[in-house]
Amino acid sequence: MSNNRTELFYHLVWHTKDNEPYLDRTMESIVYPYIRRRVDESEGNLLRINGTENHVHILISIPPNKLVSEFIRKIKASSATYINKNQDIDGYLYWQRGYGAFTVSKQNLKAVANYIERQKHHHKTGTLKSDWEV
Repeated sequence: MSNNRTELFYHLVWHTKDNEPYLDRTMESIVYPYIRRRVDESEGNLLRINGTENHVHILISIPPNKLVSEFIRKIKASSATYINKNQDIDGYLYWQRGYGAFTVSKQNLKAVANYIERQKHHHKTGTLKSDWEV
């Protein structure tokens, strides 16, 4: 019997509905850990998460038995539902329908992780990679 080994890395990007600035620092401190927990529960591995007020970037490994589109849909839906139904949280969160999903080679993980980590800096200084800002 053979063992399977996969390393499937993705750079995911999605925006808030109508690019509204829902993701201030306070909301990030709630949404990002929630997304991390949901990814862990779904057997994924979240390597990096960051963004700006109107979008999020995630570097993730997703198991091969999971559909990428379904994985993303569940994370988006559950995070918005969690925020919008939690009476202890002051604010709302709505995601747009679409997303970007890009495969990342193991050799490029560090570069993508660094880009995600410096999202606010890149947007402030205009040093964006347009292909990664879908």
